[in-house]
Amino acid sequence: MLFRSVRKLTEINSIKEAKINNAEIIIRNLESINELKKILKDGGDTKVLIRMNSKDKSYAFNLKTNRLVDASIVSVLNNSGFECKIH
Repeated sequence: MLFRSVRKLTEINSIKEAKINNAEIIIRNLESINELKKILKDGGDTKVLIRMNSKDKSYAFNLKTNRLVDASIVSVLNNSGFECKIH
């Protein structure tokens, strides 16, 4: 069977080591910002955009300073209930 949707195979280790330039984190509510603040406490090279959707509005915040976001931080974010998209 031939899969035509596969464009490129990449080793998992190279994905883990890849630099993350931009991250978009979707939070549930404003109360979860304190938890997010603890996770993203270290400075780094990643630009972070935080999004929150309420019943009638959407909010987006860019952090003033870049943060350290790598594969382990993405894993912690996902395990803590945040949705993290990397670009």
